[in-house]
Amino acid sequence: MKRRDPVKLAAWISGFLIFLVLLWASTVYFQVVMAGSTLQAQETRWKGMEKKFATVTDNEKKLGDLQKKLSSLYRFSTNRFLWGSVLDGLQESTVDKIQVVRIKTTQNYTQFAATIALTIGGKTTPAKPPASVERITVSIDGRDYSEVSDRNFNKFKEKLAVEPYLKQFFTKPESIRLANLSPPSVAALESARSFQSFLIECEFPETKRE
Repeated sequence: MKRRDPVKLAAWISGFLIFLVLLWASTVYFQVVMAGSTLQAQETRWKGMEKKFATVTDNEKKLGDLQKKLSSLYRFSTNRFLWGSVLDGLQESTVDKIQVVRIKTTQNYTQFAATIALTIGGKTTPAKPPASVERITVSIDGRDYSEVSDRNFNKFKEKLAVEPYLKQFFTKPESIRLANLSPPSVAALESARSFQSFLIECEFPETKRE
């Protein structure tokens, strides 16, 4: 009857269950300790790698900026304005009884700073890198010694517009314009010859470089 006492059996079962719970709790605690140790080791390793990663990222950014600058310099060197070809084109545009007195060239650059992306009223304006705009003008002072009834300065202006090299730049009617036309004058050494001074301005297309 003592062996079959339900209280004693319940005590044994309860003790065994408590042992299992303690064993499970010890296992979980050991796993938590091991996980904490592994996490600490990984954090220490990451802190050691973080400095190297920051250095590599910074070097990569500097390399990207350097490559952009080299690319811009290459584009500038290969797409630079060729004055020799322009002067040769002007030489090929001669017209009878037209005397070129002076050629003045103007080459200006307008700088634009970089802008950041902005969002106003739901509309986003993208960022823009720094850039410069090149503007080139050629002014030609000349004298027209042709007959008063049939001056040749317009023929000279038309010749400039169709010259094989120059015509690629003068695609718009306003690219070449007669800026000034003086009244007929008499040549100082040849009173029998008269001429008319004129000024022609040639505007080349704007070139934007980033």
